Amino acid sequence: MRAAQISDTHLFAEAGGQLMGYDTYREFDRVLSQLERRHAAELDAVLVTGDISQDESAASYERFAQRLERTGLPVYWLAGNHDAASLAAEVLGRYPFMRPLERLETADWLLLALDSVRPGTDDGHIDERAAAAFRQRLAGADAAGKRCAVLLHHHPAAVGTPLLDSCMLQDTERFWELMAETPRLQVLLCGHAHGDYRLEARGVALEVCPASCFQWRKGTAALDTVDARGYKLLEFDAVGFRSQTVMI
Repeated sequence: MRAAQISDTHLFAEAGGQLMGYDTYREFDRVLSQLERRHAAELDAVLVTGDISQDESAASYERFAQRLERTGLPVYWLAGNHDAASLAAEVLGRYPFMRPLERLETADWLLLALDSVRPGTDDGHIDERAAAAFRQRLAGADAAGKRCAVLLHHHPAAVGTPLLDSCMLQDTERFWELMAETPRLQVLLCGHAHGDYRLEARGVALEVCPASCFQWRKGTAALDTVDARGYKLLEFDAVGFRSQTVMI
């Protein structure tokens, strides 16, 4: 399977809505326009790792779906800390190509989503409900002999940028207990940190997708942005996992 990963679009209800001085829909459109020109014909799906909306409005989710519809690709999404998850499910559920990211299976891979969002907080948490849902997805999968990837919104290990590490996943003990139950775990994929990071956490590859609107400057503790946006190209097959980051 070949997929594009996008994250942290932070869209608003109104056209021209800005976050930190960036028109988030314009930047989102730039990202998708390049993806369509260069990669869409080779892709099987788009994976979205949260923070679709900035203002939790129905219109922001409509704008998100309507623009992605033009790619002609199925889209699998999960919510971030800025999303209204129930509203997102209601609005995006009206579009047949938009599907909640829960579990995807190929001949060689099992992709599982883990909800890391606690409403009303920016940092990540794995509560009992999220842990139970993850275990249920795993139990219901045909995982025999397959490699596994886990997708969530929050980064579960520090990336070295204090501004973001202050609101990373907090329930790391419960998280790593779940990961220990996941057979042949190969890679963790997330968003939230607004930057392209690749590191290793407890022997597992961790890849953070850049935001589609702007990046936080690496290493910063202040609200310091970089005028760049991007996405990841992911490939899952019998050989293993490969990724490429595309910045604009």
